[in-house]
Amino acid sequence: RAEADRRWALLATVSAAARDMSGSTVDADQVLETTIEAVEGLGFPFARVFVREGDDWHMVPDASGPEGTIPDVVAGTAESGVFAVFRGRRQGLPLFGAAVPIAVSDGVAAVLVVGSEVAPGPTAQDVEVFRMLASQASLALENVRRFEEQRQVIERLADLDRMKNDFLSTVSHELRTPLTVITGMGRTLEHQWETIDDEIRADFLTRLN
Repeated sequence: RAEADRRWALLATVSAAARDMSGSTVDADQVLETTIEAVEGLGFPFARVFVREGDDWHMVPDASGPEGTIPDVVAGTAESGVFAVFRGRRQGLPLFGAAVPIAVSDGVAAVLVVGSEVAPGPTAQDVEVFRMLASQASLALENVRRFEEQRQVIERLADLDRMKNDFLSTVSHELRTPLTVITGMGRTLEHQWETIDDEIRADFLTRLN
């Protein structure tokens, strides 16, 4: 019964985290922080997400450290896309832990690292829960990315609409000036044809043409 209760608690934690992640469509860090809170709720004191940004990395939650440096186990997990369980001290990580990739459509976007200083560290069941959380985070990050892409498309369409309106306004203004002159000369010729001499009429017709 104790084991059943524990598994139920694990599933409830994953379910709650998934609901929270699905509500965040504009903030990738919020998705990752929800993942971390879920892991901490499972009783693991160390939970970090290493986020890849091109060739650089940053940590969530933000922590001081050498810019762009990451533990080897994180780099290996990001490269292979396969979770890794580690034992022993590693570049600021706890003695016992696991690194789980968070993948998106074009590769591993981040690596979830969970651990503790107390043996035996994460069990196989724990790692499976971490993988479930990472999977939910992957879906949420894809949603954030799609939302951002749609926002950029909308902004681009708005820019194009403004450019179109500016162009039409400019064309309208540029056409209005010569059309006013043409209209004025045409009306002058229409109403004063008989009173002006041939030279002026010819000049007006030349200007009209």
